[in-house]
Amino acid sequence: MRILQIHNFYKVPGGECGVVEAERRLLEEHGNTVLQFAVDSREIDSMPLLKQGLAFVQIPWNVGVARRLVSFVHKHRPDVVHVHNVFPLLSPSVYHALSRSGVSVVQTVHNYRFLCPNGLFYVKGKVCEACQEQSYWAAVKNCCVHESMITSALYASAVAWGWRSGTFSSCIDRYIALNSFSFGKLVAAGVPKDKVRVCGNFVSNFSEAPPAKQPYALYLGRLSAEKGLKTLLAAAGSVPDCLSSSQELDRWKLICVEPSACLGWSTLSSLGMLQERQSDVSLPKPYAPPHPRNAMKTSLSRWWSHWP
Repeated sequence: MRILQIHNFYKVPGGECGVVEAERRLLEEHGNTVLQFAVDSREIDSMPLLKQGLAFVQIPWNVGVARRLVSFVHKHRPDVVHVHNVFPLLSPSVYHALSRSGVSVVQTVHNYRFLCPNGLFYVKGKVCEACQEQSYWAAVKNCCVHESMITSALYASAVAWGWRSGTFSSCIDRYIALNSFSFGKLVAAGVPKDKVRVCGNFVSNFSEAPPAKQPYALYLGRLSAEKGLKTLLAAAGSVPDCLSSSQELDRWKLICVEPSACLGWSTLSSLGMLQERQSDVSLPKPYAPPHPRNAMKTSLSRWWSHWP
């Protein structure tokens, strides 16, 4: 099978980007041909100022990307397209382009961008679903995206138009929700139930026996407020090693509690080595069941994979 992956890689690497690459490797190992139509947000800083501005205003709908994608699909003829993230450089225009090309489209919902312009259901230290309960104008008023009213307006218009134009409901053939909470939110927003499947993140390598443990905890994840890191670091005084997989390390070092050590961005092989030794895994969410707004994390899946 020929599978086309579409993804906008983030400036700060995270679990979503890791899933894209892990999925590609898994599919190829099973004899599939995987193509990628991808961009990287890290390229924005090196763009000329005019090009940066043009990319910025095209967050809701990028005509140039849609044209390039139609040509790409016609040239490579994939059997199915798997979309992961389209913001900020691709835009929802890719769904219309794929629909016109007549190819089946699957969308994995890694976050809540289809329902919440900042993708988190979390604003200013609190759980927030104002855009679903009121209107997407709430995101503009609250400056939910990068604390910018203009940026929030662009993302809000992209999401609002995606629903009002029927793009999200008619141009995507299947949604993959990572948990039942996401499933319920998509259905409540108007996606037919038969278009949504629940399928959590995966790992492909499993340990055959429990490894010997050492007395430290391991945090795997992006360094950002919604992860509950202030709670974790406040309790980290007795933890000898605190691994943080993020490039925003310097900002968070200021509140790290000694003798914990922030080890910075790490490769998956290093994570595997550390995971085999830690006595506990830390996933400090500022909100908890019965409202599981965060999907089954890849980091937790990896940790469980070391137990038979």
